[in-house]
Amino acid sequence: MTSHSSIYLRFVASCVIDALMLTAYKFGETTTRGLEISICNSRKELASFASTSLEQTIRTLSYLKSENNISIEGKSIIILDKNELVNRLKRYSCNENVSEEFNFCYPNLFY
Repeated sequence: MTSHSSIYLRFVASCVIDALMLTAYKFGETTTRGLEISICNSRKELASFASTSLEQTIRTLSYLKSENNISIEGKSIIILDKNELVNRLKRYSCNENVSEEFNFCYPNLFY
């Protein structure tokens, strides 16, 4: 995998995670299993909100599910490990090779 494709995949993953977290913050409901999002009627809507393709959104959700960060039950998505998703956003947006002056690191606004 080239450097450019790796950067692109990290960007797509961060967009999907960010859209997922924002949706959970606004519309999610705390359950015994985690933060449940049932307002998002389709993966297509989530992809649109994340400004990425449906295929990339599904791949990212599948990866997050395989890592036990989320659970998918029908049209509901349950965030099992909110802290790990926030840490992923921070890792994806922080670049150690860029000077501090120009480095944007994902803020922990309300997650």
